Parts: sequence; structure tokens; C-alpha cells
Amino acid sequence: MSYPNQKRMTPEKKIVLPEVSKWAYVEVDYGIDFRPSLKKMADAVESLNLWDWFRHEKPPPKKGYMFWQHANINLLVNKMDIHMDNIELGCAMRAMQYIAKNGFASWNKKVLENNFGHNP
Repeated sequence: MSYPNQKRMTPEKKIVLPEVSKWAYVEVDYGIDFRPSLKKMADAVESLNLWDWFRHEKPPPKKGYMFWQHANINLLVNKMDIHMDNIELGCAMRAMQYIAKNGFASWNKKVLENNFGHNP
């Protein structure tokens, strides 16, 4: 399956995603556990085969994911079927970009080391 503006790429790395309880705890909006939303987005990225897109494409300067009108973002949001405000969406997409480029284990370790979250 191909998507608008997506280059034809061969998979470089297999992304292995554990169950949500294995993700480093990330908190948003006054104590809300963001891990289920991150996992849902990661599952949608996997389902839509967008890991290579995250690995190789980046938003235009001064736009970020929040303001980039790329067709793959709409596909991803529709596939997830959950509400995220623009800040949450941008943060989640940056997490997917990091996971695509460096792997889940590296992202999880970075979150724990930088105290972006804490374990409940």
C-alpha cells in the first residue's frame, strides 16, 4: 500500500513494541497516563506501515508535526480514532520519530533517564 507523497522504501529495521505496561511512564495534563495513547499511535504507525516515513521524512522548518498538513498525518489520526490536542499529537509524533530512528528500547531508556516520566 502506498500513501501520498511517500517515497518507496524498503524496511530498514523491525520495530518491536511491547505491551503498554512496559512503556516508560509518561504523564500529560495533570496526571493523565499518556502511554495508552502512545501505544495506540505506535500500533497505527505499524498498521499503516509508516515507520520508514517517520525514519526518513521530517516536517518543514518552523511547522513541526502539529502544523504540517501531510496526508500521512491525517491517515494516522483517522486510524487511531482517539482525540489528542495538537500538543499531544506533536509530542506523540516526535516519540514515533525517535522510535523509528533509534528503536523502542532506546526511546524507553531516554524517557526514564531524562525523567520525562516516572513510574507510578
